[in-house]
Amino acid sequence: INPTRFGALPGQMAHICASNMAYFDLAATACIEKSIEAATYALMLDPLSAAVCTPKQIKEMTHAMFAAEKEYLPGYK
Repeated sequence: INPTRFGALPGQMAHICASNMAYFDLAATACIEKSIEAATYALMLDPLSAAVCTPKQIKEMTHAMFAAEKEYLPGYK
């Protein structure tokens, strides 16, 4: 893999990238800490989820997914 460098981004673009990367950081934290709460917040930050679901719907969806996959996700709390 060879990264491509474009230099500094304009402020508004850098902030969009930072907010999108926060989603990935929080998702990784959810995996490391086995935290359903962190996973829920990560999905709330996901621009695609947030575009079509309310925070309440995202929380309900996340809990439903973890309940359905509980057998494969031991230790999540």
